[in-house]
Amino acid sequence: MKYSIYIMDSKPFEQADVYKKSLELVSEYRKSKVQRLRRKEDKAASLAAGSLLAYAFREYAVSMSGRLSILRTDRANR
Repeated sequence: MKYSIYIMDSKPFEQADVYKKSLELVSEYRKSKVQRLRRKEDKAASLAAGSLLAYAFREYAVSMSGRLSILRTDRANR
């Protein structure tokens, strides 16, 4: 089994322009989570994590070339 490790510095996400642009690109769930956090460093870390996770999913989906199936569950129906 092949493993990949993704590492990202969250410091750039503390800059207003990077923060604003990145916030537009993440899911509504991640956006809501980021906006609930109080500290600038925590917001940047959560935004970086969401961005990195999205990137990793895109990379994985490309490498799977059609073999990937994503099951979406609705928490409200549990």
